[in-house]
Amino acid sequence: MDNSLEPVRWRAGIVAAFAVLLLAIYPQVSFWLTRGANWRGAEAQAHGDEVVYAAYVRALIDGRPRRNDPYTGRDDTREARQAESYFSIQFIPAYMVALPARMSGASTAQAFIALTCVAALASALAVFWLVALLTGDERVAASAVLVVLCCGSSYLLFEYLLGRGISNNHLSFMRRYLPSAPFPFLFIFCALAWRMLSSDGRRARFLNALAAGLTFALLVFSYFYLWTTAAAWLSCLALLWLALRRDERRRAVTLFTVVGLLALAALIPYFLLLSNRAGTTDDALLLTRTHAPDIFRLPEIIGGVVLLALAFGARRGLVSWRAPRVIFAASFALTPFVVFNQQIVTGRSLQPFHYQMFSANYLALLALVLAATLLRRGTRRTSQDTSQTVSHDTSQSMPQTILHSTPQSMLPSTSSSTPQSVLSGTSQSMSESTSRRISSRVLVVCALAAFCSGAAETFLASRRFMQGNIFRDEAIPAAARLAALARSTPEAGLDTRSVVFATHITIADNLPAVAPQPVLWSPHLFNFPGVTLEEDRERLLQHLFYAGVGFADVDAGRFDTLDNRRRWYLASLVRRARLNPNLTADWQPVTPAEVRAALQAHATYVAAFDRARAARPMLSYVLTSTFEQVDFSNLDRFYERDAGERVGEFTLYRVRLRP
Repeated sequence: MDNSLEPVRWRAGIVAAFAVLLLAIYPQVSFWLTRGANWRGAEAQAHGDEVVYAAYVRALIDGRPRRNDPYTGRDDTREARQAESYFSIQFIPAYMVALPARMSGASTAQAFIALTCVAALASALAVFWLVALLTGDERVAASAVLVVLCCGSSYLLFEYLLGRGISNNHLSFMRRYLPSAPFPFLFIFCALAWRMLSSDGRRARFLNALAAGLTFALLVFSYFYLWTTAAAWLSCLALLWLALRRDERRRAVTLFTVVGLLALAALIPYFLLLSNRAGTTDDALLLTRTHAPDIFRLPEIIGGVVLLALAFGARRGLVSWRAPRVIFAASFALTPFVVFNQQIVTGRSLQPFHYQMFSANYLALLALVLAATLLRRGTRRTSQDTSQTVSHDTSQSMPQTILHSTPQSMLPSTSSSTPQSVLSGTSQSMSESTSRRISSRVLVVCALAAFCSGAAETFLASRRFMQGNIFRDEAIPAAARLAALARSTPEAGLDTRSVVFATHITIADNLPAVAPQPVLWSPHLFNFPGVTLEEDRERLLQHLFYAGVGFADVDAGRFDTLDNRRRWYLASLVRRARLNPNLTADWQPVTPAEVRAALQAHATYVAAFDRARAARPMLSYVLTSTFEQVDFSNLDRFYERDAGERVGEFTLYRVRLRP
């Protein structure tokens, strides 16, 4: 019987899972310790896009429809139907977080903190289960948990050591709620596929195929980069399995067909939802049309090394290509090449760096762990076979030598076969014992090194985001005040129409995660449907006008010397994401001509600003902080402000459009 199908002993996996949990929860614990009694309830964010997911979850907690827009307040109603967004299509993880929070009365921040703990434990145990099934060794599986999950996002540490800045990601699989909520199901899907192909009974194989298909369906409505990675991996596995294990082809075709039919059943409604997406969704997601290959990503390099190592091992007789474990390792290694180069066929590339951060990197490391384990076992087996051969030869010749040179009384009184069995058994036992000790040391060293890498990343990310998290936390009372105002008239329902002008874009971005009122503009405004490029651009110009941000002294030829704030604003006026070369396959730096065009557009807008523009949209609140100096002279030309309400370090004004 295959030992990979025996019951898994979870003790080592639980220890590894709690190690991952410790790393995942460290930013929050550090944030709590830093804030102490001043903590206002904010979660410690360590990934740049978590805020937009928090805003969508907050809307669901408030009972708003699946097709909602927390930044503009434009929700789906019978009178005003809304298009699909990538939030409303990938709805399962959002409801996984929102529904328990709604039932328990938890805030978005509390729900995200709880998700951190659950996702860390579930991800670690899912990886452990998969590797334990594939290797039959819980020690290897526990070490693999730390290697795969901690080293899968080591870019931050390398960037820091090389002096290239610090990225937005640490333990990137923990970004809330995507991909953290559905992330464990990628490995559960792989484990079910293994059990589908390895189980002895017909019924067991079918049930595992059914479970794998349902898990894939869950991934489809969870996260694009996870389900496409799962589809690419399953395709690689099916091709390798059918090509290398021809004697099982008929059974394998049946099993893969079951999974494929369930996947198709999920993809049909998925693509129907996708066909109803907003026209701006492709622009928001920076969809690029290209057929250019992409073959030098780090996961591809790791995958290539694994394939070469397996080929070398097969040539030396250490492994066999037909072995199921080798096929699985090879399929994991091939997957990065598929996901990074599918555009050669489809002609469409959608922010491929997400594969490098959230899926392909982990499968490449998984392939590396499996290949190293298989090759090590092959080397051990070869060594033991050689040891047994040497022992056999020695034990056969030894009695003849001893007869001529040793007194008869010192010779063993057993039969001639005894020296062979004793020496061979002793040699084999010593070889296995030494090999086991070496393997244990290697596993401990790898696990500790991976944990230290993850700890360094976590520390760096926590330190980098600390000031921003403190600023967000200071704004919680003001946001809670707005939320209370939105519910002050129950007969009128939740207020999702009174627009808030938050002078600081960080606060504007985070307000919808607490309060239901829409905002004038924020960096994530365009991520939801219904906001065209033109409207997003005009709202940004309006935000800059009210905040008194000017560009009169800017030289288009010296764009790179501008302060980060104004440089980011100008780049956003040119086009979204022009400062980040990782987002698109055809990225180009901002040119002086584009800067001049943006400056001219800003000047023209300011010169033509009138009351009609001030009313689109009409403001109800202005929120500003004591941490910034804002020139309200432009705002006061068109709006009347009340005396203001001081809430902590923030001041909330009620405003009214002047007659």
